[in-house]
Amino acid sequence: MRAPPEFLKFAACFHQDVFDLEATDEAVIDSALGGLSSREQESLRDFLRSIIASDAKDDELAELWNVTQSDFLMPSSGGARKFYHVIVDRIVH
Repeated sequence: MRAPPEFLKFAACFHQDVFDLEATDEAVIDSALGGLSSREQESLRDFLRSIIASDAKDDELAELWNVTQSDFLMPSSGGARKFYHVIVDRIVH
């Protein structure tokens, strides 16, 4: 599975201090989404919906995130699908 540029750009916003700069996880996501155009957000949403609906295992979904330039690592034991759901829910188009 190959991530589109919008996913890589979004993930790169998760630097080591990002959770110290925002009050909530949702605010961190909103801040990262703010760096994407409406079109990029739609592309990201469509990609995330497709991988959420796929039969990919949790470790595969985590690895997709972990190979990005994000400083925030996704545990392979689960949570990636839920995290991707939250991102989709935060995109307001």
